[in-house]
Amino acid sequence: MKTSFRFLGLLCILTLMTICSQGDTSLSSKITSDIVHQDLANVTVTISSENTDAVGNKESQILYEGPYQKEYTLVRPIVEPTEVTISLQLTKHADAMTIKTVIDSGSDIHFTYKANLPRENRFLLVGAANQVTDPKNKFSISGDLNFLNVDLDGATTVELVGIVYDEDGNRQGKQWGPVLIRDNSFLIQGDVAAPTEATLRFRGNHNTAAPVILEPGSEYVVDRLGNQTQEISITGGLGYHSTLVESWQQSVEYITQIEAYATEYDQFLERQKSGKPEPASSHDESFGSSEDSTGLIAPAEGCEAVEVQERDIPRSSESSPRYVALQLEAREIRDETLKKIAEGDGDRWMRYLAYEMGPYAYEDYDSRLAVLQSLAAEFNHKFVAEYFAPRIKNLEQASIVAKNDAKLIPGQKVPDFTLPTFEGSEISLYTLLAQNDIVLIDFWAAWCGPCIAAFPKLKSLHSEYTEETFEIVSVSIDQTMQEWKKGVEEHSLPWVNLGEAQGLEGSVSTMYGITFLPKSFLVDSQGCIYKKDIRPAALEEYLNTRYSLSDSLVLPKEKSDGSG
Repeated sequence: MKTSFRFLGLLCILTLMTICSQGDTSLSSKITSDIVHQDLANVTVTISSENTDAVGNKESQILYEGPYQKEYTLVRPIVEPTEVTISLQLTKHADAMTIKTVIDSGSDIHFTYKANLPRENRFLLVGAANQVTDPKNKFSISGDLNFLNVDLDGATTVELVGIVYDEDGNRQGKQWGPVLIRDNSFLIQGDVAAPTEATLRFRGNHNTAAPVILEPGSEYVVDRLGNQTQEISITGGLGYHSTLVESWQQSVEYITQIEAYATEYDQFLERQKSGKPEPASSHDESFGSSEDSTGLIAPAEGCEAVEVQERDIPRSSESSPRYVALQLEAREIRDETLKKIAEGDGDRWMRYLAYEMGPYAYEDYDSRLAVLQSLAAEFNHKFVAEYFAPRIKNLEQASIVAKNDAKLIPGQKVPDFTLPTFEGSEISLYTLLAQNDIVLIDFWAAWCGPCIAAFPKLKSLHSEYTEETFEIVSVSIDQTMQEWKKGVEEHSLPWVNLGEAQGLEGSVSTMYGITFLPKSFLVDSQGCIYKKDIRPAALEEYLNTRYSLSDSLVLPKEKSDGSG
């Protein structure tokens, strides 16, 4: 009997200990700080949470409010994951700085204020950031960065930035962190409902970035990639990250290429320090066209007198260091992998994320357009209307403009158009061309500083070569007629002024491939292009040569001072 009572007594004690332990879970949470400031007496800290009642009303609850301390005790225990806002006010008149984090019964939160970081003064979490509000969708990313051989403590931050979507496909930016690295390590925890493209960024004593596809349940680890430290590795993801990142980044081909780039880049820096010249590039460059091995385009009919121009083919700068080419070759390995996924017939979100990772060159409008059009057929109407449709429209316009721009080169003819003049009548371009020997078609806008800066020289040339029937036709692509006319009056433009006033999407602007200003075409009476994007100094040289005025100009007589 006594044994039974003893057993029951022991059971009661254990039960009470368990209840007490559960009822005081805040004891296992730890909130500390190590702020260094010239006047800590005026530094105040507020820790608050936002609660929602049964009818959806939100209210803020203060968990701590008072002077700065090294350790903080909350007014009520935290028994479940709760998002809190930590506010720091350095002086009575200063704006409060804030951090959002999640506290639970096992939290160890440390924050600080750093006034000497490279970018700006920062109020930061140190070592770890917990933003998990939905444990079933939790992810974590961590790293021991000692392999970088750089002291990162107190001077380098790490953060995750990405784009998240709701059920209707609405996009919004999302940030996890930033966290100040402690003991050369960090931990970021968060949650995502679906695979999410993000970038891990380091700023400070080591600046780099790495792609990651965040997935529920993944535990990512940052580590060395090969034998170099220019680029880091992120492993540990599930299907999406494995396919979209690890598939190319962990390949022998990519690691070998990125190591070669890193080695060459380090040697480049050493040569820069020592003043040694760069070695000659052995990069094989070939130019030209499959249709024409000379790289020349035949002139349009009636433009045979114009000197034909080489095809507009991008050329690598001969002065580019070799490491640039090696880096581009590594990038190509990545891009080709992602393109195959984006253009394939697999999971729609896998294909979409591959596209979002940007494997296509900006000017590859047709490829980008084809992928988006294919993907648009697989998503719901609202997502297509809000996201795909505007991008498809912009790419279609950009593709047309780029193709038009590529066609309009010396030896080809400009398209005709009819626009209103400043005086209110309408006139066709070719009517104006027929009245002159050489015409500069100058696209501009009232907001274009370089356009306006060129006007004084153009006025001088217009006046000097009027008798040779040189004319200037300005075409405004301002958004409104009022802006155009105000600009003409303000700058007293003495030549023919035409206004489209529909911005870059106007029909004339599109026909002429206008993507930037100033944009100009020097054409003859038949519309044949002699020069494209010619600046005032080059125009002066051309007109001088064409009309041979250099030999016939008579210098003005010097004014008499009355003594002779």
